[in-house]
Amino acid sequence: MLAEPNHNYLFYKMNGLDNDFIILDNRANNYDFLYQQIGKFCQKFCHRKNIGCDQLIILQHSQVADVAIDIFNQDGSKSGACGNATRCVASLIFATQPPEKQTITIVVGEKILSCQKIDSQNIAVNMGQATILHQNLMLHQLNFMAIDVGNPHAICFVKQPLPDKLFYEIGPAIENNLQYFPHKTNVEFAQVINRNTIAVRVWERGVGETSACGSGACAVAVAGIMQKLVDNTEINIIFSGGELKIHWQNQQNIIMTGGFQKIFTGNFEASFFV
Repeated sequence: MLAEPNHNYLFYKMNGLDNDFIILDNRANNYDFLYQQIGKFCQKFCHRKNIGCDQLIILQHSQVADVAIDIFNQDGSKSGACGNATRCVASLIFATQPPEKQTITIVVGEKILSCQKIDSQNIAVNMGQATILHQNLMLHQLNFMAIDVGNPHAICFVKQPLPDKLFYEIGPAIENNLQYFPHKTNVEFAQVINRNTIAVRVWERGVGETSACGSGACAVAVAGIMQKLVDNTEINIIFSGGELKIHWQNQQNIIMTGGFQKIFTGNFEASFFV
């Protein structure tokens, strides 16, 4: 269906741990966005000189869940998962449901994710299972473990925080290493604080450095448990933007728990997409 000139598209500006999003509600209009339109939109509105965000999220109708979402990075490329955005979207859906409804489902990529309301500030998301892509990758004299949690992550455990110079050199180099990551990858540098806590700095695919990454927290927790660096209990993953709790249930489903924040709402005119 083509966008009609008098249609407006409701959007929300939200964040999870300062990982921020423009969430566009397409359910009323059911507009079939073209890839070129998404690219132009991201270039204009995701730019920090405009509204600004790490990812554009588009809400769609679903026949099998409460809602479906499409995720686009700042550069217009598509992503298969975003844990922080999923919690933000879940909070919007919960706000329209009866108070007694404590669980909703969201289609994200090829997964249907179950989201549980913990309290007014926190939501737990079952992110599904992880896929190990590479156990040991020696790149730039650092050892990486590659894990897919709906999208790919390359995790490197370091004894101390990586200096900025190396972070900004190695992060994009790993992201764009098409030999091992044909669709590019997110990159996490992780430092074990204790047996239940890991501090992480993220270079996000198609975005650059971000303050947090929900799917990245899941991948880091799995990598830390597999390498026996942390205990297989609830792991606290600390980012510059805040903290997530990750529980890898019997090394099967990964439960991510954290907060969300609505910043403001607005409307886009249909002309923005034509």
